[in-house]
Amino acid sequence: MRLKWPKVTVVVTTYDRPEMLKECIEAIQAQTFQDFEMIVVDDASGTGKAVVEGFQPWFDDRAKRLTFLELDQRCGTPAASRNAGLAYARGSYVAYCDDDDKWLPHHLTTLVQLIEDTSADLVYSCWEFDTAPDHELYEAVWEYIPLNILTQEMIKVSPTLNFISSHVLFSRAAVLGFLGTEAYSTKMQKAEDWDFMVKCINAKMFIKGTSEVTFRYRLHADSQLNKVGKLSTVHQVKAEEGWKPELVSK
Repeated sequence: MRLKWPKVTVVVTTYDRPEMLKECIEAIQAQTFQDFEMIVVDDASGTGKAVVEGFQPWFDDRAKRLTFLELDQRCGTPAASRNAGLAYARGSYVAYCDDDDKWLPHHLTTLVQLIEDTSADLVYSCWEFDTAPDHELYEAVWEYIPLNILTQEMIKVSPTLNFISSHVLFSRAAVLGFLGTEAYSTKMQKAEDWDFMVKCINAKMFIKGTSEVTFRYRLHADSQLNKVGKLSTVHQVKAEEGWKPELVSK
């Protein structure tokens, strides 16, 4: 029996965190929105396949597509894994999740409803930090997070704040049409998600956000944000890698 194409492709990026990957996938299983396939992409760690295989019966029982991919060589950032997942995606929408984060049960429901109600090309939500090992929760809703359409003027006013997480949901056709399968830069060691957003803005994509908290960013020794409230900023990347957002004229 041929599986029908799902509405959403969930792309999970992972590197050598099998326990966190397991918890991440369990949170995705618990979504109230269930019309999805899952693609797990391992950044050449060799530890992801066994975890994913353990979930195969659950996906088979529900006629869902589960795909495991492993990169030939380590990239060191989620960029190559996100690009690989996008290339294999079959859903109308694509949603990303890193292995050390956990979606709340209404994450997909909230973002799918937002993108369909607004006809946006890309949507995003807010989050809370989950600190290890005590697991205290800190809501990360900063006053400067805009929820309306992102504009070039907004980026010019606030060029150093990486306030949009990688947990976006977008139209696969829109991103492939505007940016192609290499949407995320594999040359950057930080802020590749912000670089992706700048590309989307330059392409004049319609972007909307919600202040609703729909996932948890788990802070731990290996996380990119290892202190509550600290953002990976474009300013830091400018200093360390000489990168800056290049905005095209209207």
